[in-house]
Amino acid sequence: MRRFGLPALAVLAALFAYRTRSPRAPAPPPPAPPRPPGVLELVRPADLLDPASFLAGGYGAARAVSAGGGVPFERAVRLETRSRPPNPYDAQLRVPTRAAIRAGDALLARFYLRAGSPAARVDFVFERSRGDFRKTVVVPLDAGPRWRRVEVPFRADADYPAGGAQATFRVGFEPQAIELGGFELRRGPAPGVPQAIGRYEGRERGAAWRKAAEARIERVRKAELVVRAVGPDGRPLKGARVRARLARHAFAFGAAVDPRHLTGAGADAERYRATFLRLFNSATIENDLKWPFWEGDGRERADRAVAWLAERGVRLRGHALVWPGLEHVPEAARALASEPERLRAAVREHVSAEAAAYRGRMAQWDVLNEPLHQADLLRVLGAGEAAEWFRLARAADPDARLFVNEYGLLDGYGEDRETRRDFAALARRLLEDGAPLDGLGLQCHFQSHLTPPARLVGALDELAALGKPIEATELDVDVPDEVLKADYLRDFMIALFSHPA
Repeated sequence: MRRFGLPALAVLAALFAYRTRSPRAPAPPPPAPPRPPGVLELVRPADLLDPASFLAGGYGAARAVSAGGGVPFERAVRLETRSRPPNPYDAQLRVPTRAAIRAGDALLARFYLRAGSPAARVDFVFERSRGDFRKTVVVPLDAGPRWRRVEVPFRADADYPAGGAQATFRVGFEPQAIELGGFELRRGPAPGVPQAIGRYEGRERGAAWRKAAEARIERVRKAELVVRAVGPDGRPLKGARVRARLARHAFAFGAAVDPRHLTGAGADAERYRATFLRLFNSATIENDLKWPFWEGDGRERADRAVAWLAERGVRLRGHALVWPGLEHVPEAARALASEPERLRAAVREHVSAEAAAYRGRMAQWDVLNEPLHQADLLRVLGAGEAAEWFRLARAADPDARLFVNEYGLLDGYGEDRETRRDFAALARRLLEDGAPLDGLGLQCHFQSHLTPPARLVGALDELAALGKPIEATELDVDVPDEVLKADYLRDFMIALFSHPA
């Protein structure tokens, strides 16, 4: 999964031509007010009002309505959701951009919304308009009976040609009606607009999902502790005061570690080690166990780090034996892409050698990393070859639990059900092919479209149906608002800590 920051759009200037009056011509309309320097329009307000832009598949309808007074526009669009579709994006209004956008452009979306029913909600999304529909920003919003102005600043995460990106308003929720108007998408945030979204569904105090999660934690993460205080004669001590402190958590709280810092010298390295041991009981070597690093100068660093961690009883997670994109294997192996049998032998030899090198010291191995998105080796050698890598890893290190690790399963607002289905199908295929698959690694790279915690739990429920333990891996929350980041990390931890899988 890749990172996020504040996304952005680009905008096209409207130029007004002035004609020379003829004696017979009517007076021209007054000129438009000048626009602030550097502000260009990416969409036109009228783009929002085209009901044909509403794709609802029979779940709803759209029509233009009067905005009434008190707002700087006369017409709005009313989006009605008549029955709940399977996904929020199955009922959405799409507004393509009219100008090219460059990566890093600062963008500002501004619009008004109000409920046309007792209550309503909408997700504002900026995304690619085709292909994988990669999201730059997803903002869930609630609407009330009065017009509410919304401003969403962000930065473009890629270059987009005109029409290559779109703003969408998703309304595929319970039956409702919502009205939208005054939509602008500009390059260049307005002065004074905060540069953070500052919201995700379920962040509020007393959120129902959090209460349910805390109740689950009481059931699945705690047990009764009975303490008997006795004297030298074995008799109970009346009125004894007992203090207990948790020495080691049974749940794994891990971090990726850089061996250069973990086993380095100096005050910074000392602080690095102390901070790690204070906060974590599990570790993943960040890069040096990956095949190209391990065959280069990474193995010596990895060996030192593994020894240091093992001496202190830290649970070790190996990452990764096979990352099947050709760019993630050593150059010598990459050169065998046209010689499948030699490539097959090279990969198998590597799996056996690296797993055996740490026999008895790794609690887990990512045997297969990102196979849905990096599948070159599987295309060359056949999808069934992956099961053999698991069998070889088991033979080389019988006590390590063996995982497949993938991204796109929990992030992105939790909407990528197709990737979860494909991941589940891949796990089932591995098991059918005889792979000793012990667990599922779910990468957790979050950007500004933060997945609501309730959706995290729902996605975990889907994958837990495979009957395998789940590890949340590669966790980062890449938002500029430090308070938002802290709140989301807290709620992410609560949600996952509460899940039995």
